[in-house]
Amino acid sequence: QGYKCCSDVNGTTYFTDSDGEWGIENNEWCFLHEKDNCYRRVGYKCCKSTTMNVYADEEGYWGVENGKWCYIK
Repeated sequence: QGYKCCSDVNGTTYFTDSDGEWGIENNEWCFLHEKDNCYRRVGYKCCKSTTMNVYADEEGYWGVENGKWCYIK
């Protein structure tokens, strides 16, 4: 982690790993999207089983799993 999201999520995929697809912007790696198409904010994973939202913002709904914030699909 620690990588920024690509400004163009439909950009060219240069590498794919277990996290998802990666692009390059300004000669640096950037994250395009996860394999399961779940939105990912830098530093936060998608909730695996939580469906009850604890918080909502302009990005969507958030839950907590194992004491950590996660994004609800």
